[in-house]
Formats: sequence, C-alpha cells, structure tokens
Amino acid sequence: MLKPLAFAIGAGFVSVVTVTFVAAQFLPGQLDVSQELEMAAPADMIFPYVGKPRLWPRWSSWHQAHDTAPDWKETYGGPAVGVGMWVAWASETSGQRKIKIATYEPFQRMAYEMTIGDSSRSWQGRFNLTTAKQGEENALTRVLWRLQTDLGWNPVARIMGYFSTDALSEEMKTSLSNLQAQVEPEWAMIVDARQKSRALYGQNPTEAVEAQ
Repeated sequence: MLKPLAFAIGAGFVSVVTVTFVAAQFLPGQLDVSQELEMAAPADMIFPYVGKPRLWPRWSSWHQAHDTAPDWKETYGGPAVGVGMWVAWASETSGQRKIKIATYEPFQRMAYEMTIGDSSRSWQGRFNLTTAKQGEENALTRVLWRLQTDLGWNPVARIMGYFSTDALSEEMKTSLSNLQAQVEPEWAMIVDARQKSRALYGQNPTEAVEAQ
C-alpha cells in the first residue's frame, strides 16, 4: 500500500519539476526593466546625483529602505569620479550591492555594472539624460534608467526574474520620483535667486560681480 503511494508522490513530484523546467524555457532569458521620468531641472543639475553612486542614498528607495541598519557599511574605491569608480553597500539584512562605473559622459550618460551578494551574475545599468526643454524657467530633462541581466538557461533564475520584474520596476519608479523631489526644488531655488538678483541689479549675479 505504501509503495504505490510513495511511487505516485514521487512521480507527481517529477512531473511538476519537469513541467516547471519546460515552462521556464519559454520565459525571457533576460531581465530588462526601465523607467523614465521628466524633471523640471537641467541635465547638469541632475547628472551628479546619478553619475556619482555615493549620492544614490539620497534618492534610491533601496538605500532608504536599508541604510538605517546598525551594521550598514559603505566602501568605495577607484578614481573619485568617472570610469572605474566603485561603491559597495552592505548590511546583514540587505546583503551587498556593488556598483562600478563603466561609461561616464557628464550631463548625458552613465553606465555601470552591478553585482548583488556573492552571485556571479552581473547587471548592466545605465542612465540617459536628454534635454526636453531648454531655458532657465522652462528647463526640462528626460531621465531614463535601464537595468538588464542575463538569466541564462537556469529555470529557477528565469522564474525568479519573471516574478521580480514588477517589484524592480516599482523600485526604480519610486527612486526616480525621489530624485525628482530632490532636484526640482533645488533648481527652483536657484532660478528664484537669479531672478531676485536681476531685479536688484538688473543683470545676472556673475555680471554684477564683474561690473563692480
């Protein structure tokens, strides 16, 4: 009685594993997530926040969810800025993320490689900044954030990638909104200061200094 039952359970388990493995092969072999947001600030105001990973904790939702851990640690190396610069963040609860800059084009584009924990899988991320509108008061920049990784033929990786896409997309969306909330008021303050200076001196602040 027990042998047929054990055989049936074993056969059922094998069937489930087989179906899962086969189904996973039809899932995307690459995780590719992107978010885009327009911000009322010029590219040179926004770029330092994305081009310098050490500033990411100011707007990244992942950092804001984990950087209050008592054992939170940040390490960095390479050049102070640009290609080769890297930053790693880690804690017991969040694990580790390491970012290394691969491409650095000031005010336009930054690409990076990211590793998570001890995984050998690397993620390729990039930020593209495109000027939508020019002008002091009407400055508008389109910020695109894209993150990709190759999941290979591993069925578990493909299934996890499939179900984590929405959460990752939401994390990136929230982070860009945080960045927008950071840069727009800062730019508005700069514009306001310039306008007040013009009203007072009838010229730009730099021109006023040169005229003295």
